[in-house]
Amino acid sequence: MNKVLADHNITAGDANLKIMVNDKVADAGTAVQNDKISVAVSIPIAKVCWIPPTFLSSGSVESETVVMMRQR
Repeated sequence: MNKVLADHNITAGDANLKIMVNDKVADAGTAVQNDKISVAVSIPIAKVCWIPPTFLSSGSVESETVVMMRQR
């Protein structure tokens, strides 16, 4: 995760990372077989905008992706 952020000139401290197991915030290590594991990342617009964020200064860019299901 940190490498992907660094590749885009974003520091890890600027990103808010949320890991969910079956749509509830949890440690991925608690997942059991067939649980859905997803990751949500939120970064303040002011940290990634190329132009001054005049209208969206308090907003965030968010992305969530289901990345895997726990297999045996």
